Amino acid sequence: MTDDILQTYFDDDGNMIFQEQYLEESTQEQVAIVNKKDAEAPIVKILEKLIEGQQNKEKQSIKQLADRFVIEKFDGKNISAHHWMEVFEKECARFNLVKNEEKIEIFRLFLEKSCID
Repeated sequence: MTDDILQTYFDDDGNMIFQEQYLEESTQEQVAIVNKKDAEAPIVKILEKLIEGQQNKEKQSIKQLADRFVIEKFDGKNISAHHWMEVFEKECARFNLVKNEEKIEIFRLFLEKSCID
């Protein structure tokens, strides 16, 4: 550094100053943390959009999968609940649905309004 810069930004004891105000010393670690956060922000936004898009696709695919089921909606009148559940489980097995969350989502699509209440 030149002598002019040293006189402008440092006092006699070597402390950093600007317009007679002491400046807080920033370490390389602090600068690295700030730079890392700034660099990660766009990546986080991209990942959030990717996850959101994936969840929307899953919802659409569950509805499309339910449309391929060969089963009538359950209203409690057309067939016994036990027999309907057996047929529903067979359809789930046919489409390799093993996660209970997926089964529940599809199950809800097959209930008539009176059964949901």
